[in-house]
Amino acid sequence: MIRKGCMALSLQFHGSPEFFLSMPVDQLNEYAETASDLAKAIKEAAARGKK
Repeated sequence: MIRKGCMALSLQFHGSPEFFLSMPVDQLNEYAETASDLAKAIKEAAARGKK
């Protein structure tokens, strides 16, 4: 499960999977939260642009 999450983060942040696999779980969680916040902000901005 962690390997899939690291792959997703590497695609989203344009980094290597090894970079994320070498991190402690706490740091991975912070990156995942940041990615989620960014996706949410982009979705909200796109919704405002459609109005």
